[in-house]
Parts: sequence; structure tokens; C-alpha cells
Amino acid sequence: MKLLLSHLRKQGKDVKNILVIGIGNRAHFLVKEFENHKEYGLLVKGVIDPSLDSCKAYLDTHPVIGGLDSIPHAIREL
Repeated sequence: MKLLLSHLRKQGKDVKNILVIGIGNRAHFLVKEFENHKEYGLLVKGVIDPSLDSCKAYLDTHPVIGGLDSIPHAIREL
């Protein structure tokens, strides 16, 4: 079963849309891991910047959607 799910997820099926919270090195690492391992079945749809101190509009190719108060709206949009 696990092999079947990995195979399907590599093809973009049975994926879960997620938001990454943070824009630092760990967030960058997570985004790259999810991109490099499609078998995880996690598709980054956007990034939340909890501090809103940065002027970044993107983390890699993923948009920074807003601060923590943007989470409810971002989840509805997933």
C-alpha cells in the first residue's frame, strides 16, 4: 500500500496542500524537501511570515501570503 501511495503522489495524485509557517532557513529547507520528495504527497501552496518584518514576497517560488492572522483565510483558499 505504501509503495502504491508513493507512486501516486509522485504523479501528483493524492497530495495534500499545505502552508509553511516561517521564512527562515528551516522553512526554506522544508520547502526544498517537499519539492524534492514528491512521494511525501505534500504540496506547498504558500508561506506565512509570522513576523512580517521581511519584505520577501516569495520563498523560493512560493508566495508569502501574510502574517499569522492570514492563516484562516489562506486555509479557506487551499
